[in-house]
Amino acid sequence: MTRNLGQQTERRILKKIGARRQPGSGSLPGFPNDGVKNRYLLEVKSTQRGSLGLKREWLETLEENAMVRGKIPALVIIFNDVPIGLRATTPRGYGLEDWVAIPMRDFERLTKGWEKS
Repeated sequence: MTRNLGQQTERRILKKIGARRQPGSGSLPGFPNDGVKNRYLLEVKSTQRGSLGLKREWLETLEENAMVRGKIPALVIIFNDVPIGLRATTPRGYGLEDWVAIPMRDFERLTKGWEKS
C-alpha cells in the first residue's frame, strides 16, 4: 500500500469515528500513535491485501503510550482490498472489513455484567 493511501485511510477512519488526529500522525514527541477518542489512544493499520500481519511491537508501543496517558489502547484494522463502493456495511455504515482490537482486560471491563452463555 502506498503511504498516501494509508494516510488517506487513517484520516477517513479517524474522521468517521470522531477522533482527534495526532499532529504528525504520531511522529512528533508528546503526540504518539494516530488518534485519540475519549478514553482511547488509537493506532490505525490498513492493508490492500486480504491479510495483515500483526506485530507485537505495535501492541507494546501502543500499550506503553496509552498507559502513560491514562488511555485504553485500541488498534484499528482496516482492509482496503474491497473498493469502498462495493463494501458490505453494517447499519451504522462501517465496512465489515473495519475492526478494532483492545486488550482482554479492557474487553472484560466493557462486558462486565453480560450474562454468561
